[in-house]
Amino acid sequence: MASFILIPLLVLLFNVLNLISHKYLFQETIDIGMWGKVSNLPYANIAAGIFIVLHAFLLNFIFNKNEFLDRNYFIPGMVYTVYMSFFHSFYVLDGLLLAHTFCLLAIQQLYQLHQNTDARKTVYNIGFLVGAAASFHPPLLLSLPFFVFMTLVIRPFVFREFLLLIFGYATPLVYAFSFQIYYGYQLDLKLVHPFVNHEQKQLDFLITSIIFTILTMLSFWALRLRMTKSSIRIKKLIRIQWFFIALALGIGFTDLFMYNQIERFSLLLIPVAFFASFTFWNQMLEPIAKVMFYLSFIYSILKFFL
Repeated sequence: MASFILIPLLVLLFNVLNLISHKYLFQETIDIGMWGKVSNLPYANIAAGIFIVLHAFLLNFIFNKNEFLDRNYFIPGMVYTVYMSFFHSFYVLDGLLLAHTFCLLAIQQLYQLHQNTDARKTVYNIGFLVGAAASFHPPLLLSLPFFVFMTLVIRPFVFREFLLLIFGYATPLVYAFSFQIYYGYQLDLKLVHPFVNHEQKQLDFLITSIIFTILTMLSFWALRLRMTKSSIRIKKLIRIQWFFIALALGIGFTDLFMYNQIERFSLLLIPVAFFASFTFWNQMLEPIAKVMFYLSFIYSILKFFL
């Protein structure tokens, strides 16, 4: 119950501190992928906060619904909220944040798949959600093969289901491409432009990357210990997250090398938020995990005053 109160309060706190410090400046327009650009509406930051809270709750729901651990944990939502505060999308609704929504919903649908049940509707939904995510964030056009493999982790290859996945994926993209052609909109893959104080976030990225990497390594260690006692299905669900990590890292490093930006690394928070919970589950690693998380939280507050 505490997480339902604490997560919205954290989102509110980060937004108030940003309004005071102006650390994450708002751009004049918001990029929503293939759907064009819209003026930065007065309540875009409020909308972003609502989506962050919804994502955190959805992460907790997926984690606990699928019984990754023997009792309910609310760490995924907390980790996601704190680490998302280092990204521009936390403070203003944009295409990347909307892509987070559809990716989470796609994972939730993937986790509903079973070996021997009719999955045609679910597979189509997965394709549709992934296509919608790509329409709002075009680099995710590369995500289709990854989600095909994620599906094959749980179910054998069925040609009819494969076609349904493709058709579902294509449906929102057909509308998005038509919209783009009709209005003559040109894609701009550089999310944050120079007049946004992106350079000031490089120190943030360095410090949080160190803390984040240590927490992630601890998570993988705890995950390895947990997998020795997990069912075959849990192991398959974890394997799906590995595919998503590969996708997020590929998009993130491309963004870093081509545009000197870190925004797309935010997609990595979806699987890592899952894995972090295993560190807090392990009695030996829990004290270290708490220290790393508290350091991250403290710096997430201090960054507004540096």
